[in-house]
Amino acid sequence: MKSFIFLTTFFWALMTIAVSVPVSQAGSLISPLSVEIHPSKNTLRGREPVTGQVVIVNTAPEKLAAVFDVTAYHNGRVKYTSITSTKDIFFGKNQFDFKDFGIPQFNTGPGAAGFWRIEILQRNLDDSYKAFTVVNIEYPEGKDQPTK
Repeated sequence: MKSFIFLTTFFWALMTIAVSVPVSQAGSLISPLSVEIHPSKNTLRGREPVTGQVVIVNTAPEKLAAVFDVTAYHNGRVKYTSITSTKDIFFGKNQFDFKDFGIPQFNTGPGAAGFWRIEILQRNLDDSYKAFTVVNIEYPEGKDQPTK
């Protein structure tokens, strides 16, 4: 009888340890996906369109689906947020145009002048996995300026 109690106690102790390890690591999820943002140009003049590629690299052997938060900051302030869902991210590099990935055309006039920071983060991951790029929009003095 003593050996039964000992084995039962030992079994539950092992199960507690086995279950507690994944729970304690849940806050530091690791994804087989990584994101890169490649604008066509980092400095735009006038009303040049903001274009480029978002590259998602999948290191898992199977296709995956993921959800991403896309945020655009203008001179340090949030101007745009969206959620982009992807169904088929195949092994290797997967390329998306800015427009197809949900990055808006924000160079719409002189009010867009300044620095824009575009950030993309896969949902449920730590901020350290965030990809970002910076685009500068310049409008020449006296051209395409609003009238007073």
